Amino acid sequence: MKSWGMKSAYYELNASDFGLPQNRPRLLMLSVFCGTDEAFHQKIREYFCTIDSNYIIDSYKKSKYYKPKSIKDLLRMDYSNKKLFAEAVECTPNDTESRRKIWEENPQLVLEGNRINPDYKVIRTITTKQDRNPNSGNIYFDSGIEGRGKFRYLTPRECLLFMGFRDKDFKHIKKANAQYHKGDYLFSRDKIIRMAGNSIPVKLLEGMFWLMIQTDNFMKEKDYGCT
Repeated sequence: MKSWGMKSAYYELNASDFGLPQNRPRLLMLSVFCGTDEAFHQKIREYFCTIDSNYIIDSYKKSKYYKPKSIKDLLRMDYSNKKLFAEAVECTPNDTESRRKIWEENPQLVLEGNRINPDYKVIRTITTKQDRNPNSGNIYFDSGIEGRGKFRYLTPRECLLFMGFRDKDFKHIKKANAQYHKGDYLFSRDKIIRMAGNSIPVKLLEGMFWLMIQTDNFMKEKDYGCT
């Protein structure tokens, strides 16, 4: 990229610093095209020296886009809602020894009685699969179904919410969920979870976009052209 005339800087950022209660550290890079203009390269180099991860986080928190959420805000535990109850049941494992270990050895985000566990302010990283050990965390849930465990995993909806998407985004997926065989859908439960685990947190991207806007403004003030 340097040979293409780009000046780049990278930053270690965590979704939890941008309002999402998820521990998800990632490296992100911002690049500016400077061409062969050495003076421009120097100015951008000096500009990048004034910016670090803390600056990006603090700047975003002062913006109108920063709207922090708690674990409670993003879990969907109103089981009087038939859709939410069905989603919870779909993510309840069978009561086996290996599944009990998943409950015992991973964060218990919600305890019996729908009590949010105060020991956890963020969940573990959303991965491409929740029925695993370790996983992102578990929720006490008694479906009343014989042979099922007394806990559940994060639902596909909740995985998307912890990535910064909205309930209506999940509804759009379900609405466009074509059935190619009877009972087989294009976006199965596991595929939606996989999509969430492979995506980038929305708020983390907003933080980088916010930095891009500020960088663009810096260049306009200095009459350096566009990023």
